Amino acid sequence: MRGKGFFAHVAAAAVLLACMSEAYAAGKAEPLRVLILSGRNNHDWRKTTPVLEKVFLDSGRFVSDTIHEPNTCTAEMLARYDVVASNWCAWPDVTGRQWGPKAEKAFLDFVRSGKGFALFHAASATFHDWPEYQQMVGATWKLGTTGHGTIHAFKVSIADANHPVTSGMPDFWIKDELWHRMGTQPKINVLCRAFSSKDKGGSGLDEPAAIWSRFGKGRCFYNILGHDEKAMRNSAWRALMLRGTEWAATGKVTIGIPEDWPGTAEQAQRRYDEPPAETRTPPTRAVGVKPTLDTARGILNEFKARRLPIDKKIEYCGLDLTNEPATSNPAELGDLYAADANDPNRFRLRAGVVPGRHRDYWCEGVVYDVPAKGRYYIAMEPGHPIGNPYFGPYEGSPWKKLGIAEPNAPAAKTPSFGIYLVLDAVAVNRPDEVGLDELHLTAEPVISDKDLLAYDWDEHILKLAAGVKQRIPSPSVWGAPFVVVAGGERCYLGAFWTIASSYMPTIPMANVGPLPSGEKDTIRISPSPVKGARDVRNDRRVRKALEALGPAAAVTSSPPAAHRARPLAAQLQVVVDMSHWRRETTLGQAIDDLKNSVNPPLRIIVLWRDLYENAGIDRQTAIGMDGIANVPAGAALKSLLMAVTGRPGEIGCVEDGGVITIATKDTLKTKWQTRVYDMSDLL
Repeated sequence: MRGKGFFAHVAAAAVLLACMSEAYAAGKAEPLRVLILSGRNNHDWRKTTPVLEKVFLDSGRFVSDTIHEPNTCTAEMLARYDVVASNWCAWPDVTGRQWGPKAEKAFLDFVRSGKGFALFHAASATFHDWPEYQQMVGATWKLGTTGHGTIHAFKVSIADANHPVTSGMPDFWIKDELWHRMGTQPKINVLCRAFSSKDKGGSGLDEPAAIWSRFGKGRCFYNILGHDEKAMRNSAWRALMLRGTEWAATGKVTIGIPEDWPGTAEQAQRRYDEPPAETRTPPTRAVGVKPTLDTARGILNEFKARRLPIDKKIEYCGLDLTNEPATSNPAELGDLYAADANDPNRFRLRAGVVPGRHRDYWCEGVVYDVPAKGRYYIAMEPGHPIGNPYFGPYEGSPWKKLGIAEPNAPAAKTPSFGIYLVLDAVAVNRPDEVGLDELHLTAEPVISDKDLLAYDWDEHILKLAAGVKQRIPSPSVWGAPFVVVAGGERCYLGAFWTIASSYMPTIPMANVGPLPSGEKDTIRISPSPVKGARDVRNDRRVRKALEALGPAAAVTSSPPAAHRARPLAAQLQVVVDMSHWRRETTLGQAIDDLKNSVNPPLRIIVLWRDLYENAGIDRQTAIGMDGIANVPAGAALKSLLMAVTGRPGEIGCVEDGGVITIATKDTLKTKWQTRVYDMSDLL
């Protein structure tokens, strides 16, 4: 049966056809096609990218597609677009080349051929060892030098009134984060500047706010402003971004200056504080034909510009799910889920449903077979914190069709100790939503007692036989959940992880990368980095099962913490999560968090009296920086000390004998020479 949606599409098509001649007669330029790079950033890209998409859409000059994996870019893909706009960076991994040589070449050839590249704010803080990228962006965050003060309202002055981007553009005010002392290329072309006030933690100098450069025949525009979605509400920021992107795409600017120009600090503050556009009540206007015509033109522009839209194809095991019906609501999946008798808002997987995963696509999807009804469903992105889209139902049995080994019943004889992969889609930040005994596990463990050479109980480090680690599937950004089983009992839920994973679990995590010591055939099961999460690793059943194995899997203990010979350098390389930090977090709390972020805790001495007398800083001083995650402890410490003053080098730290000393630069030298500390200074 054809529903209302079918007739709505017919009506829209009729309006579209009726408006085509008018749209062409109006002489409006064909919309420019922009590819937005997103999916990773040390700023909140999940909020800022949708804002950027809407800015482009509302302008009427652009249509956009967004990809979250720039490493998938090819020459054929980029050929569909006029300009690339980036909200992507790999900070703090600024020296990596995460895109790979093929994507890098495609991108460079794209810009060099005469196309455009636009970016904003933190998108420049990456690829420090990629010279061509640095040439395009013109300026970047330079480690140990660049900083910023507090977010505040400041004036932006036009430095080049003759450039198409800023021609006719008045000075404006914006409430935002202003970077200072950036690392710049030898010759940069500044479009806008802003004074970085020392009163706000700045440099006391005029700093660039927008710049442009050329690369081959291509044009590059960098809007240094735009820290968060609040700053992006500013109409001048939007105009600057739109005009810069249009210039990068075409070399010309047709987008005008908006009427609601923020010419005062009060106007900038008001725009920053107002609620997001989607929560405001739209102004009342007379109903007429013009909105309908505008909508039709928008649809027409989509058809004209989107030749072959990307990032829309959804595929699993060779099955194209792009146009298949999907839902994320368990209540609509009666074949799979039933409401809990005690909590109607909670759904549990029905008995008889068989979940399975493809070995080569382990973290991409879960197949749910309902053999009693001869149908199956596919759940994509298992572990996604917002929920997984389910596609189906599909008739028949999935195993042969999708090339998946049919799940077997659990082995009759379970090993004394084993780590089993979880077949279900588990949200590792909400593990309490499902009982441990409800989870469906693989028939065989990915790590068994036969694979275990030694287990360091204090550090929870597993020394494995050669090649065992390669069995573990590459975790997605949501991790790959596992269950530790000992003596036939399920003990606790954990997740395999990588440094690239961007979501912190509230369960123990086992990083599949090498340990700081460089050992490849070892895994350390670490406690959850989330504050308040319970540490369940010291389960007595696990210890008992391991000890029963005897010499086959020796259970060892590390020396007492006071005598443990773990080099400070290794401690500072441990990856930590400080995403819970806020600008108002106190320095004392932040240092305490860092101190306890590794095991054993860092030995830190803070000369508080010196910081207060010579830098005006005490335990209650706000750190003035956003939280950071997936960074080495040493990098987190350096970022913290730089952020709390906004002036690199004013305070610092030295390391000696396994102890870190924090003080002002001048006092640090004196203290370091005398090695004398007040007891009240000890942290």
